[in-house]
Amino acid sequence: MSQKPITRPKAPIPEAHEIPLLTKADWSAKYPQLVTYLTQTEWEDGKRRQTATLLFFVEGGRLRVCLNDRDCNRSCFLTVASMDDALEALENGLFEDTLTWRYRQQGSPGR
Repeated sequence: MSQKPITRPKAPIPEAHEIPLLTKADWSAKYPQLVTYLTQTEWEDGKRRQTATLLFFVEGGRLRVCLNDRDCNRSCFLTVASMDDALEALENGLFEDTLTWRYRQQGSPGR
């Protein structure tokens, strides 16, 4: 099978207020802590919270994942064997509060 060239989208992707992939029962049931972390827009005290982002990438031939907490200026990086392993590790790490975070200084790129 030959490769299909990557083409530029014809129209901008609209900004969604709901993330259907993450709000489906299978994601929410399997990774409730992670889904909440990625989608919750308020802190427990009612103050506005900027949602987190999740990035998968390959670096040096290894699968890596980055959970970026934009509101707290911190990121967590994991090297994993599969995407399922990444999601499971993030779910457990968030629940048990065992993730190792790297903090950025205010005003640093990425916020």
